[in-house]
Amino acid sequence: MFNTTTHPQWNYTNLGPNKWATICPRFSVADNYQYQSPINIPLDSLANQHQSMPAITGSSIETNYFQDIFKPVIFNHSLHLLPTSHKQTITFNQITYRLDDIHIHRPSEHTLDKQTFPLEIHLVHRNNFGQATVIAIFVQPNQDGFMPFSNLSQAFKLDATLLLPPLAHYVNYIGSLTTPPTKGPINWIILTTHKSLSTPWLSAFKAIVPIPNTRPLQPTLGRPLNYY
Repeated sequence: MFNTTTHPQWNYTNLGPNKWATICPRFSVADNYQYQSPINIPLDSLANQHQSMPAITGSSIETNYFQDIFKPVIFNHSLHLLPTSHKQTITFNQITYRLDDIHIHRPSEHTLDKQTFPLEIHLVHRNNFGQATVIAIFVQPNQDGFMPFSNLSQAFKLDATLLLPPLAHYVNYIGSLTTPPTKGPINWIILTTHKSLSTPWLSAFKAIVPIPNTRPLQPTLGRPLNYY
């Protein structure tokens, strides 16, 4: 496993989220973006509205994931899995985005009806213009759940499809990055079905990232939350 240092320095303790905007001008400018993340997803309300409204078109997600070699790296106070082929993609609203990074927050940053989950996995994708779409996956521990990998001392093979729960419903909204600089706009896809991962694996992750790395919830400010 590889470690890198973050510059300028920030963290989740003495230089935590309430101080990020004061650390440097770049962080301050990013914090001024109106629609910050994470947010609470009022799932019951959105689902009820969905039943009484016409279906929204153009909302399909197509994934083109396959078994790839990922390099584990610790930076930005999380475990990051970096794909080596840079050929894995998703297509959302007819735009193709390349998978650039997978990383993990504990506990979850977003909430569903104010419910927090033990982990939240972010699959970060970017298109040819650098615009980002992030898929957020909530994780619950299960003794018999999926174990993504067992050895963090070296690169390993993983099919990112195996991290996805059944794609039943999701919420799409525009927000920001959740780590400095918290710039936007970022296209968020919040999967509403959780994924079960191995309880021992979650314990191992806590040993690697012992300090919770979650940004507090941000105001929704009336932005559209689209339920599909």
